[in-house]
Amino acid sequence: MKLKNKIAIITGAASGIGREQAILFAAEGATVIAVDQSQEALEEVVADIKNRKGVAVAIALDLTNDTEVQSMVKDVISRYGRIDILANTAGLFDGFAKSLDTSSDLWNKLMNVNVRAVFILCNAVLPHMLERKSGSIINMASIGSYAAGAGGVAYTSSKHAVLGLTKQLTMDYAASGIRVNAVAPGLIETPLNKDFFQTANSGVDQVIAAIPAKRAGQPIEVAKASLFLASDDAAYINGTAIIIDGGVTATLI
Repeated sequence: MKLKNKIAIITGAASGIGREQAILFAAEGATVIAVDQSQEALEEVVADIKNRKGVAVAIALDLTNDTEVQSMVKDVISRYGRIDILANTAGLFDGFAKSLDTSSDLWNKLMNVNVRAVFILCNAVLPHMLERKSGSIINMASIGSYAAGAGGVAYTSSKHAVLGLTKQLTMDYAASGIRVNAVAPGLIETPLNKDFFQTANSGVDQVIAAIPAKRAGQPIEVAKASLFLASDDAAYINGTAIIIDGGVTATLI
């Protein structure tokens, strides 16, 4: 029960890594506010959590809409009195699109979801955490935060920005008791990249062959690292990212 009586907002909770975070955090004692776009998909996650004797509520919203985000945070504070943990897990992938193949619409879409939404939600939650001088924020970075090749130009740029945001928030607010960290996954089998795994000649075999661990990661492995960062076990960890990639970046940086 590492998160007993904690209130945790998790975005992207309808599937993949976010879903595993929601289930694991609830199993560890947190009340989970599961956030995503699809109410139906969120209700399935919440039902799963409740079947496991956990506590969770589903809130469907557009994370790029400032008003909706502010309203959600206000409702959580009104109902529970505080927010202890924020996991900014929602994200989009660009299918390895090169710069000349990336439209302005695709660029803006990834920046809005992968970066701007993280900024908006952090700013909505931070005043409440600062008031209590306590809180843990876990952002979704990537090995694409360190090197090219984990995605296309928009994805790689957005994940570099997420890591920069994580570091700057640490510099600004660590002295006030706020811990901001990130997880940086490599190749993880999630709905976000299902086309890569399912499409013939996608190169997935070659990618896995280049991973020292010789396999793709699973969402639960990222969720467990997130749990560590969210818990008091990581009380003196600030402004860093846990790389979860089977050893890929050990050969690159």
